[in-house]
This record gives sequence, structure tokens and C-alpha cells, in this order.
Amino acid sequence: MGQRLVSLALAASLAGCASTGEVALAPVLRDVPEDPRPETLCASLVYGLTCVSPRGYDLTEEHPGPGPVMRYSSREATAPERSHLILRAYPMGKRKLSWIVDENILKPLERVAGDVKMREASLGPRRGLALAAKREGETWAYVQMFFAFAQRDTVFVIEHAVPATRAKAEREVLETFVDSIAFR
Repeated sequence: MGQRLVSLALAASLAGCASTGEVALAPVLRDVPEDPRPETLCASLVYGLTCVSPRGYDLTEEHPGPGPVMRYSSREATAPERSHLILRAYPMGKRKLSWIVDENILKPLERVAGDVKMREASLGPRRGLALAAKREGETWAYVQMFFAFAQRDTVFVIEHAVPATRAKAEREVLETFVDSIAFR
């Protein structure tokens, strides 16, 4: 349930208002949805996919690919508090999913993050590879989660970078987004 919002409604009482001219205000409680914005659909005509934008995130970039296709940022006020979700696409050619993930995600991530965990995984109806790494600086710590899967002749990689303090709270964002992806 959403927050409770207190609004003031005019409640003029005949006894108190008539002689003094004062108006009495009485609080009225009503439910307000947590996120008033409806879910929005997203799509890439190049890759023939549709999806549902993550709740609490705004679409900040769109590209035709290959490489980045969509980038979302959460609505937090300051950059260190923001989470990011990025959809990338890579042509598969004669290569395997594991090779594309190794070359485009694992090796670059190991150079900057060190300890990276990769495993086979399923998110929603999709089977693929999942990776996770924690990156830390002097004033920040992020958890990066990746999920990669093959569809036809393309490998799709979804990256979810989250401040370490909110990693557990945002665990479902990646899974919900992957689950929303549909192809024609």
C-alpha cells in the first residue's frame, strides 16, 4: 500500500466561524500510490523486442546497437545513489554465448573489479550466464550484476549496477526486466 497523504479540507463550523471569521481546517487521510507513473513499454525495432521499463527508472539513452541499445537510470537525487540498467546486443556470428560474455564482459570486468563470479542461470523464461562483481572506490561501492542470453543470432546482455547499500532491495529489478522481454 502507498503512503498516507494528509491533505487539509475546509471544515467550517457554523458556531466558531460566524462570529470570529476564522476557518477551521481538519486533516483528511487518503491513499497515494508509491509510484504514480504507470509502467511504460519499451521496444527495439532493430532487434524485434518489446519490454517493460523498470519501475522507478527513466529511459536516458537509446541506440540502434550493436552495443548499447537502452540505458535506464533510477530517479535518485544524486549520482552516487543512482542505479543503472543497460541492455546491450552483440552479433553472435559463429561464436558461442560464453565466448561473447568472456570477451565483452568478464575480461574487462576482471581488469577493474578483480573477483568476478560467473555461472549458468535462468531468469524468468531465459537461460543464460549470470555474472556479479563488487566494485569499490574511496567514496563509493557498487554491485554489478549481468545476465546474458542468446536469441536467434544475437546475444543480449543486461547490466544492472546498484549502490552496494541497495543491492538487496533492487535484486528483483534485473529479473523483472529480463522477464518482460518478448520477441516477435
